[in-house]
Amino acid sequence: MISAQKGFDGLELLVDTASGKIKGAVIFEDKATDDPRTTIRDKVWPESAALELGESENVLVSEVVGLLATRPDIDSDAAIERVLWDDVRRYRISITVGDTHASEQGRRRLFDGYDTVASGEAHRRRAETLHVLNLRAWMQTLAEEAIAAIHDEVKKYV
Repeated sequence: MISAQKGFDGLELLVDTASGKIKGAVIFEDKATDDPRTTIRDKVWPESAALELGESENVLVSEVVGLLATRPDIDSDAAIERVLWDDVRRYRISITVGDTHASEQGRRRLFDGYDTVASGEAHRRRAETLHVLNLRAWMQTLAEEAIAAIHDEVKKYV
């Protein structure tokens, strides 16, 4: 996970277990919003398109290096080269939706145009939704429950 900043929200490196080489790099965008189509179209896709054009590669390289630090068995230089030059980038958008986009037809409308942002094989583009009614109230309840769970854990050690 990457703390709140300009750019993508997460990165997963897919490793071929037989060869130990990178076979993919999944760039995550996770959004909670009341307006999913606008968020995807105006915030997520421009960032993905920029990565496709080779912009923000310094951020991508930095994150790849950070992940590779946990895997000394992988050749870092070869992995970075693969992610930057061998077209192994993939994208995953996860976004909250209301009733408008909760159906198959609604999801198709929501992600219409994704293939123009990240062209090529369909496996390059993952799209996930979480149907939530009253998003703000749901998030408030989730936050309160998380805080209560943390307080309960802390009490065990105090």
